[in-house]
Amino acid sequence: MAQGDEIGLHRAIVTIVPYHPKWAEYFRQEKELLLKTMGETVLDIRHIGSTSIVGMPSKPILDILVGIQTLAEVEPFVANLNAIGYEDKGNGDEPGRRYFVKGAPEKRTHHLNFCEMNGSFWVRHILFRDYLEIHPEAAQQYAALKRTLAAKFPNDRPAYTAGKEKFVRSILELATSKGAGYGGVSVS
Repeated sequence: MAQGDEIGLHRAIVTIVPYHPKWAEYFRQEKELLLKTMGETVLDIRHIGSTSIVGMPSKPILDILVGIQTLAEVEPFVANLNAIGYEDKGNGDEPGRRYFVKGAPEKRTHHLNFCEMNGSFWVRHILFRDYLEIHPEAAQQYAALKRTLAAKFPNDRPAYTAGKEKFVRSILELATSKGAGYGGVSVS
C-alpha cells in the first residue's frame, strides 16, 4: 500500500488534521521495514505520538519509538536507515535518543526515535500515550490545546511544541502518581 495524502507535512508548518485509520497501517508497514533493516538489535518498536491514538487529531507525521539496549547500537545501521529514506539528525537536541526523519522537508512523513529500552525517554513517551488512550477527557483537552496552538503558531513549530509542554508534564505527573510507572524508572 503506497502512502498517500493521509501522511506528510512540510517540516516548518503546523497543521492538525483529523485522525486517519491508515496511520496504524502505515506504522505496521514501517515497523516491518525497520525490523528487516535492523533485526535482533531492535528490542521493541512502538507507535507513539498523536497518530497512535485512535480518534486524536494530529500533525500527519508518524512518530515511532524503537527500544534498543544502548544508543551506540544504532551506529552500524545508519547507512541502512539512509537507504530506506531516513536522515540522521543526531539526538535532535534531546539527550537520551538518536533521531531520524523520513520524507523530504516539504512532506516529512516519519519521526524515528531510538532510545534505551525502558529508559526515561522510552517511559515518558509510553506513559503519555497510554494515559491519553485510557482517559478520553484528557485526550479531548490535548486535542483542543493542539488545535488552538496550531491556529496560533501555524508557521512556528518550536512555539507550538513549547505550548504543549505544561500539559505534557501534567499528564506525566498524573500517570506517574497513579502507579502507571515502569519498574520505578523516573520520568523526569
